[in-house]
Amino acid sequence: MNRYRCKECRHWFKVDHREKKEPLWIPHIDGIPFRKLGNRRGLSGAQTYNRVFQELKQLPDCSDLTTHCEYASGILIIDGKYIR
Repeated sequence: MNRYRCKECRHWFKVDHREKKEPLWIPHIDGIPFRKLGNRRGLSGAQTYNRVFQELKQLPDCSDLTTHCEYASGILIIDGKYIR
């Protein structure tokens, strides 16, 4: 992680250039079982289930969105969550 300083406001900020891992809920929605996902990341099936559940809870509910919302992409997931 690198630190930079803005020349205008003289504020310090950090930029994280590390590779981000794909969220676990995406391959799970595609049909990959929790145990198989966990094996890829070194997690147990229960740990994977808990992480997927937490990631899905962070997504906005479709009832909270309007057609003008930045999250609305026109793709509705089966459990009522929108994705970008």
